[in-house]
Amino acid sequence: MATENTHKPIKKSLIPIIIASGSIGILLGVVGVWTYKQYSGQITNIVLFLLLALFVFALLTFVLFWMLKNYLTRLAFGSNSADAPDLIAEGQKFSKAIINYLIDNLPQNVYQGDRGLAKNLAHTLSNLLIWGRLRNWWWNWLMSIFVAIGGLAGTLLLVNQNELLQNQNQLIKNQMSLEEASRRGSLVVLMSNIFDKVDREIERQRDTMKVVTDSTKFKLSQSLIGQIAALSQAFKPYRFMEGDTLIGRALSPERGQLLVTITRLPLDTGAIRKIYEQSTFEAADLMGANLSGAFLSGANLSGANLSGASLNGAFLSRTSLSGAFLKRANLWNADLKNANLGGAFLSTADLTRANLSGATLNRANLIKAFLDGANLSEVIFGETNLSGASLRGVNLSGTSLRGVNLRKALYLTKDQVIKARSLFKCKLPKNIDVAKLKQEKPELFVDDVSLEELIKFHSRKAKK
Repeated sequence: MATENTHKPIKKSLIPIIIASGSIGILLGVVGVWTYKQYSGQITNIVLFLLLALFVFALLTFVLFWMLKNYLTRLAFGSNSADAPDLIAEGQKFSKAIINYLIDNLPQNVYQGDRGLAKNLAHTLSNLLIWGRLRNWWWNWLMSIFVAIGGLAGTLLLVNQNELLQNQNQLIKNQMSLEEASRRGSLVVLMSNIFDKVDREIERQRDTMKVVTDSTKFKLSQSLIGQIAALSQAFKPYRFMEGDTLIGRALSPERGQLLVTITRLPLDTGAIRKIYEQSTFEAADLMGANLSGAFLSGANLSGANLSGASLNGAFLSRTSLSGAFLKRANLWNADLKNANLGGAFLSTADLTRANLSGATLNRANLIKAFLDGANLSEVIFGETNLSGASLRGVNLSGTSLRGVNLRKALYLTKDQVIKARSLFKCKLPKNIDVAKLKQEKPELFVDDVSLEELIKFHSRKAKK
């Protein structure tokens, strides 16, 4: 029992040592791989230099040893190499004497054969296995060093060659992207010609009208609408240089330019809707674009970059994103104040830190959208799907969450939802105790104003 008691603490004490050693080993391995990937070129050059230096050192050592063998012999034995004892020969004599002694002293009943033959065989084996190998060990050692250095150097050169090939392939891709950007230049010229036709068509309509004001809107022929749609299809996304670096994902600045131009034309909503129906603005680069007052109903802006764009003034002018397709769109830090996003498809869109104050998002699809840090104060979310949306730190002051699906919303807290205007028929996430919240804030769950009346009230308030 005493032995078992003393062994248990030892076994337990080894567990943290093993875990710590394994963790340190994994950490060192990860750091080593990361360091090599980050600085592979420099590390390869340093290792190759060290290998070359080691090879030169080994070669010089061999040459110096061969040239100074007499001096080294006198230093070790006090005489020249001719008079110095042959250590290997002396060792052979010593091993031969031991073998003879052992065989001669074997009991007679153990070995009855020719003991002389046994001695010769034992001497031969000892010379072959021990002294013959010892005599050539330094040659083998030197050759092994050369072979190892050569093999390692070859491996590093192969790795370096692969990296050079990868860099060359990347340069080819960059060159292709730049050539693609040059090709788009001709399409930009075509866009200029098309909008010259648009201007002439608008002027012809203006000449036939008796009264023309700043708010007068014009139509477009189906021929021009088709040309604009074909142009939007031709402006395919590509990766281009932004400063000194290539952008991470393919975008189309030309589609962004085309869309901004369309929204600035004095066209009626019917003509613009037809353009959006036949065109695509997917992956358009609209970063920082001014789209205040723009009519974008039905536009396909899937994957578009709208980070920092201005989309405010939905009810003051004619801004409406109703029904717009904005899946995977980047609306980071965008200004969407008072925008009408009713029915918009914003699944997986990035609305991080966007200003949506006073916006209308009734029946919008925001499944798995990113709204971290967004301003959602006084937003109308009637029957909006926010399942799986990230809502870390959002401002819900005065927001109507009437009929909103928040069942799987992430990072939503009780302190956020109690600031809302209405939670009538709202599906809250499991981390919020709905029964307790109804006891504390029963007014949030009362059906006081319908969604339609709330939108009308919100519209009148914005116009004031």
